Amino acid sequence: MKGVFVFLFISFLGTNLKAQQYILIENRGQVHFFDYQAVKHEYGTYRISKDHMLAEDISGYHLVGYAWKLDSLILYLEREGVVTEKSVLWDSSMVVPQRVSLQGTNLMSYYRQLKDPDAVYQCEDLTIKVRDRGHVTCYKGDSLLWEKLLRVSSFGIGTYGLGFQNPVVSQDKKKLLFQYATNFKHYLVEIDVLTGKETKIGRNAEGTPYSYSPDGNYILYRARNHQFVMYDKMDPKRKTPLECSSWKNAFWLYR
Repeated sequence: MKGVFVFLFISFLGTNLKAQQYILIENRGQVHFFDYQAVKHEYGTYRISKDHMLAEDISGYHLVGYAWKLDSLILYLEREGVVTEKSVLWDSSMVVPQRVSLQGTNLMSYYRQLKDPDAVYQCEDLTIKVRDRGHVTCYKGDSLLWEKLLRVSSFGIGTYGLGFQNPVVSQDKKKLLFQYATNFKHYLVEIDVLTGKETKIGRNAEGTPYSYSPDGNYILYRARNHQFVMYDKMDPKRKTPLECSSWKNAFWLYR
């Protein structure tokens, strides 16, 4: 494996409705994946009937992301701040959906608080600007759709790092998912692209990933207790922890 330092922001376009909904997980020093459509909800949790092994021994490493190279799945494994790559051959008969993502343009300016502090994200004609104080604006073409302001008191210590952060777009490009940070907690907020209507999803662990399922019906995120939660948009009151509590990381699998 080759050591690399990686900062990735990858944009994939297009969807494949016939593709499966796979989840990639790190669990007990191994990397697995399973088809979420085959998972059953029983007795207050999700039961996984069958999963597939990708890497048997990654002890000492943590799965921090993945990418594709032709028919190989590249696993990014981190250890003591260094990221290495592990290539795994993927069965081409298992169709993985293409991902719709926001492409960042000036993120380093945003995080370093330079002259232009806005982080700009784009997907086709959709543009989202997140200012360094957590304000967010959404444009479709040249038209302003809505603006959200920071609703947090600074307590005299500043508001950098608070408010709306790190947007994720749904596959149909109709919803945006943000982490909203206050001085005391972090939680996920979904915003309708056209109307700006907000829906509070739940409190999540700071600095952990969150994402939509390929069909847009579920949101996978890590809760405050660091257990993964599957938010069911069809039944919002059912936020059932996925088995098992030993998962270290999990991602929806996209091309």
